[in-house]
Amino acid sequence: MRFLLVRPWVNKHITTVKNYLFGEPMGLECFSALLKENGVEVLLVDFMVETKGKLEPYLTEFKPDVIGITSQCTDVENVKRIAEMVKRYNQDTPVVVGGVQASLYPNAFFVPEIDYVFKSTTRANVKAFIDMLSGQSGSHRIDGIYDGALNFINEGEFCFNEYVVPDRQSTARYRKDYKYVGYQPCAIVQTAYGCKNRCHFCIRWQIEGGNLREVAIEDIVEQIASLDEPYFMICDNDFLINHTRLEAFCDGLESRGIHKAFVCYGSVNSILDKPELLARLRQNGLVAVILGYES
Repeated sequence: MRFLLVRPWVNKHITTVKNYLFGEPMGLECFSALLKENGVEVLLVDFMVETKGKLEPYLTEFKPDVIGITSQCTDVENVKRIAEMVKRYNQDTPVVVGGVQASLYPNAFFVPEIDYVFKSTTRANVKAFIDMLSGQSGSHRIDGIYDGALNFINEGEFCFNEYVVPDRQSTARYRKDYKYVGYQPCAIVQTAYGCKNRCHFCIRWQIEGGNLREVAIEDIVEQIASLDEPYFMICDNDFLINHTRLEAFCDGLESRGIHKAFVCYGSVNSILDKPELLARLRQNGLVAVILGYES
């Protein structure tokens, strides 16, 4: 089975900060990793880099069995346009949509050109989805997935996205283009999911849940050690919240001899609580902390 994964091009009516904040499509990379775990052949196309609208050559040459499209809130129009292009090329090719917009407002994609909408992504529901597509399972009711064949009705349990190490090989040809606040090339790393804060400006806690779920620091340090990029962005809601974990993070970087510059999200309270630890993080590569207005 072949999956073509697509990151949409920028909506021409939207003002973006692409010149400053243009990170790798981590959601697609994680989905790619899960697909490959299930023996699926994957090609990822990033139209934030590629020529806008040039989808058909990939349909012709790669001959995908399924198309997967990621989405931000500004992508709804272009996601639907891509789905229409796919259906014009081959009406029988299933179109799958995931991403932030699909998690928060999946009904934005309840249209005839889109067959499945992922509200959440886990190893279990991806395996069940592949089994269903390949005919190994006849069930269309899968937790976290809306199915057009069922009129996009799913009363099953919904879950939060599972931690997956991104398949960065899937974006190898684009990695030199990814940047974050002036640091390029820059990878993105997520070390925790969810947030106990309820900041009105932020949607992350709505997507990931109100409980903090932390990944083992050993796994995170291993992931950072494997990066080719000299810079990385830690995209947790507040990376600076757990003092003990930050000490272990510094220990891990120092013991592995890792010397990379990194940026993270944080809060004013987390910074004020840990002045000495911030100095140690700086010694281990921290160059900037991005704060929200309601911090």
